[in-house]
Amino acid sequence: GRARRLVNDPAVQKRRAVAINLAEEVFHGSQGFQAVTSLLKLVDSEAKESHKEQEEAELAKLEQTLGVGAKGKGAAKAQRDARSAIKELQEQHKKRAKRRVIDNLDLVLIDLSGVYRDALMQKVGAQVDLTHPDFAGLSGELAQRVSEEGLLDCQAAITLCREQLTQNVGTQIAFDGLVGRLRRACL
Repeated sequence: GRARRLVNDPAVQKRRAVAINLAEEVFHGSQGFQAVTSLLKLVDSEAKESHKEQEEAELAKLEQTLGVGAKGKGAAKAQRDARSAIKELQEQHKKRAKRRVIDNLDLVLIDLSGVYRDALMQKVGAQVDLTHPDFAGLSGELAQRVSEEGLLDCQAAITLCREQLTQNVGTQIAFDGLVGRLRRACL
C-alpha cells in the first residue's frame, strides 16, 4: 500500500523528498530548523486532508441517523443525545488525525534513516542495494562529509526522535532536537 501511494500520490512523494533532503539542510545553519517546521506543517496538513471527506460523510450519516434538525414531540431530548454522539465522533476524528500525523512522521523518520544508512553503506564500501537509489548523490555526499561514527550517531538521533513521538513529546520539540543532534553528529 505504501509503495502504491508513493508512486501515485504527489503529496507523498513531496513529503518523502522533503524528509530525505533534511539530511542536507542540517549543514546550512537555521535552514534545518526551517525545513523541519515546513515538514511538520506538510505532514499535519496531509493527515487532515487525506480523510476529510470520509469524516464529513461519517458525521453527516450520524446526524441523519440521529434525526438532527427534527421537530416535534420529544425532539429536544433527541437533539441533546445527538449533540453528545456528534461530539464523541468529532473527538474520535481528532484522535485518528493525531495518530495519522504520528504514523506519517514515523515514515518521515524511516525515510531519513534510510539515507543515512545508504551513506554508511557507501562509506564502508558495502556491496548492497541502496534504500533510496534516487538519492544516491545525497548519500554519497554524506558518506564523504561525515565519519562512520557520525553516521551511526545520526541513526541514533533518529531512533531517539521516533521514541519521543511515542512518549507524547511535542512534535516540534522532538524534531528540533533531532536537527540539533544531526548537526552535532555531522560536524
